Amino acid sequence: MRKFLLIFATLAMFASCSGEGEKTAEATQANDKAATAQAEKKRPEPKRPQQAAVNPNQAQDDDKLIQDYLKSKNLKAEKTPEGVYYITTKEGSGANPTIDDRVKCHYKGYLLDGSEFDSSYSRNQPATFPLKGVVKGWQIGIPLIKKGGKATLLIPSTLGYGSRAIGSKIPANSVLLFDVELIDIVK
Repeated sequence: MRKFLLIFATLAMFASCSGEGEKTAEATQANDKAATAQAEKKRPEPKRPQQAAVNPNQAQDDDKLIQDYLKSKNLKAEKTPEGVYYITTKEGSGANPTIDDRVKCHYKGYLLDGSEFDSSYSRNQPATFPLKGVVKGWQIGIPLIKKGGKATLLIPSTLGYGSRAIGSKIPANSVLLFDVELIDIVK
């Protein structure tokens, strides 16, 4: 009988401890979930690029802006089927790059009002990058330049940064102008 009571008491103790452990584990999980939810509420949302409303006529609006700019500056430009305008300012003598190439370029980027937003010339350092990694307007315009050549690209916002503002220097829906010198095609 004594053995029976000892076994019964041990089992009863074990059963009550395991029940407490389950309750403690459930309470810990609930506390963890509450703490995670609270932390997520306090976490600030990441900053996103400023986005303007999408204008269904943006491509036509940009095209008119580019044409007006060219007329006001008395410039003649060619236009690609996609809508990039380009002016060859120095004919190159080398090959034309393809979309799969890396290119080494000097460039100055500015807006229609003349405000500069980027320049490899000011850094005295040409930029090397894969054509697949740049805005669509560069992917279309740079292959039109032969190695050693120079051109001005007028890129509609729809082939640039679109409705996103980029920092404080490039407002949303901006036509981009680039004076580009294709120094090399890096294979």
